Amino acid sequence: MYLPGTILMWTAFLLGLASTITFWMSIRDPERWRSQARQAYVLMTAAVVVASGLLMYLLVTHDYRLHYVWAYSDNLLPLHYLISTFWGGQEGSFLLWILCGVLLGLPLMRYARGYESRVMVVYNLTLLSLLALLLKQDPFRFHEGLTAAAGPIMDGQGLNPLLQNPWMVIHPPIMFVGYASLAIPFAFAIAALWMQRYDEWTKVSLPWVLVSLATLGTAIMLGGYWAYETLGWGGYWGWDPVENASLVPWLATLALTHGMLLQRGRNRFRRLNLVLAVAAFLLVVYATFLTRSGVLADFSVHSFVDLGITSWLVFIMGFFLVLSVGMLAWRWREIPTEVGQEPFMSRTIFFVVGILLTILIGLVVLFGTSAPLISRLWGEPAQVGPDFTTAWAFGLRWSSPSFSAARPSWVGAGPVSKRVGDWRSSSPSAERCLAWASS
Repeated sequence: MYLPGTILMWTAFLLGLASTITFWMSIRDPERWRSQARQAYVLMTAAVVVASGLLMYLLVTHDYRLHYVWAYSDNLLPLHYLISTFWGGQEGSFLLWILCGVLLGLPLMRYARGYESRVMVVYNLTLLSLLALLLKQDPFRFHEGLTAAAGPIMDGQGLNPLLQNPWMVIHPPIMFVGYASLAIPFAFAIAALWMQRYDEWTKVSLPWVLVSLATLGTAIMLGGYWAYETLGWGGYWGWDPVENASLVPWLATLALTHGMLLQRGRNRFRRLNLVLAVAAFLLVVYATFLTRSGVLADFSVHSFVDLGITSWLVFIMGFFLVLSVGMLAWRWREIPTEVGQEPFMSRTIFFVVGILLTILIGLVVLFGTSAPLISRLWGEPAQVGPDFTTAWAFGLRWSSPSFSAARPSWVGAGPVSKRVGDWRSSSPSAERCLAWASS
């Protein structure tokens, strides 16, 4: 192993662990422990930044002693593609994810307000889980079989030709900013359940949700265009499983954004938003498992092969799933619920219908994406065709023609909505829909 890089990775992990413990202790004694927790976090960030810079230096200087440098770069790559080899493989892309995460944590500490200690405990756990993967699969390990007698390695294998595209320089960093930022509303949701403060968290975390929505959405569009340009699929991304794996968390984030706006305006939908915030992050973890465990290796050109971290990914996914479900189950009955009396033709109803349709589309895409994993339960793994996702997604989109036609005229029209409110439609289906979403 390349000792300076490995030491930096272990240092970052231990400092992250120290920050997590001291933030936990600062819950009871903030004056004594909070400053130490912040200092440990800043030092962890510094260690990750230096480790990232070191790996970039080793790539640019063609140090082929490292397996990662040898596997993803060569002497002929232009500088911009050489830089993009940083995230061309599993280890480097995880390090990029961690780098984005620790940098986002710096403003998070400052603006988390009264949630800081608990939010940072949860947020640090997400970073530690990623750092643990890199302790298992070290990006700074030497090439196997390298000896002094064998002499220096003069060239590497090079970057996959499909990845030698200008979008490779832009798309992954934006994607990982989106992935990293989704851990923030998740941390706020868990902290809100922990503290039994079910309203304030939406005000503090909404800007982060919007960052996630914008960055992840931009990355999906860039990635879809890149795939269409490079592979010539019969569609924007041809419903490729790896592309879908990032689309589903974005759909959950889109629903969460609208749900938070409703909660801030109506003081309701608390349960829905807590579930969506948790689900968006869990879907990112699940997407990571799908794309990096080798499950989709035969079904997508984007999928990584299994590097022996599948069991770790399953553990991480299980840990955060148990944490989330446990916290929701613990506090579920305590979360305040109110059933509104909105008329059928109102902005609130249209918001709720839009959220529910977005969730349903996400579930359909999730099922289609998970088909190779689900089909393993009874035989050979198989995937659904693009027709399945297209038919179901567009079917749901047009399943409510009255909603589609009416929404533009009702949502933005204050006086019209007010007049419609006088109708006081007593549709039982609308009442059930609104009661379920607001509960």
